[in-house]
Amino acid sequence: MLSENAGARGFYEAAVFRPDGTEVEERRMPLAPGRGRPTELRYRLPLRLGPLQVRPALSRDVDAMAELDLRVWRAAYGGLVSREHLAGLEAEPLAEKLRSQLPEPWRWCAVAVRGDELVGLGRLKWAVEGPMDVVELAGLAVDPQYQGGGAGRALAEACATEARSRGATVMVLWVLEHNAGARAFYERLG
Repeated sequence: MLSENAGARGFYEAAVFRPDGTEVEERRMPLAPGRGRPTELRYRLPLRLGPLQVRPALSRDVDAMAELDLRVWRAAYGGLVSREHLAGLEAEPLAEKLRSQLPEPWRWCAVAVRGDELVGLGRLKWAVEGPMDVVELAGLAVDPQYQGGGAGRALAEACATEARSRGATVMVLWVLEHNAGARAFYERLG
């Protein structure tokens, strides 16, 4: 997985990470005038987001994942779900659920982090019994203050890469009809 940050004018500084989150190497790659970024770099992050790392979720991430999920739900579904329901949601039960699901072999989760801050997460789920060639993108959430900065695309790419590595050829997802922002995002991804 590549992490990148627009560095000095005309260059991209990229760090390549293993699936376990350890850094393999850093690269400083030139941009050719008028040709865009190198083909191996798939997304560009704005300076305000800084270096972004996408890696598999770890047990130490669970509490931050639950808090992030709640922030995203409250922002995305504020007009669709009652305020009382959204206000009543608590992070701890969600964290316990995530904690129990993280080690399950038919689930996989990635997180996007900037420094020590978790800014997004992506979840995959295969059928417990069924074909491994179909996987569900069970969740993709980016903190509202970081949306539009490349974390969602990076997480979607990480999920697609993991799904392909396990033999999946089809990825499905569910989006509420009224969630126009999410629908537009997924349509842009293709």
